[in-house]
Amino acid sequence: MSTIVFFIFAILSIAAAWSVVTSKNIVHSALYLALSFSGVAVLYILMNA
Repeated sequence: MSTIVFFIFAILSIAAAWSVVTSKNIVHSALYLALSFSGVAVLYILMNA
């Protein structure tokens, strides 16, 4: 079960990071960056780091 959650948040983090780079609106880019940071935080929690 934790493997599935890990892959979901990994894909979410990668997609959010890609959206930061490709977004033309700076506000949307900042929101995607916050989403990317949140996804990475969940990944660290799942790895017990």
